[in-house]
Amino acid sequence: MRNFIAWQDDFSVGVDVIDEQHKMLLQVINTFLSSLEESDDRFAIGRSLDEMIKYTEYHFYTEQLLLEKHPDFLAHLNQHWQLVKQAKQIQKDFQQYRDLKADIFDFLLLWLKNHILGTDKVYFSYLLKNNLI
Repeated sequence: MRNFIAWQDDFSVGVDVIDEQHKMLLQVINTFLSSLEESDDRFAIGRSLDEMIKYTEYHFYTEQLLLEKHPDFLAHLNQHWQLVKQAKQIQKDFQQYRDLKADIFDFLLLWLKNHILGTDKVYFSYLLKNNLI
């Protein structure tokens, strides 16, 4: 399996459960992207896509429970649901035998980096600084 994006210490948001889930999220995204790149087996690709979406939803639920005390919680929640919506469209396209867009690699990796390094770090830093978690 190719590692498209690897965990780096600067990805840490300072909350162990979230950091561990982010590591797992990297793993499921790497697995999905590897299956796209390396396999013609639609079953394997579909399974890794399903796993990525399910884990993303699980992770977002965990984050939302911790972030609901943040004053901009709804903006963060909206980012989560926009990604889930886009991921489900990718899944729908795949199930309807449409070609997955070539930019799916860049989209997922850029979103992941921007969300963890940008939004998540800012939100969790605020909560930690204000003793809200």
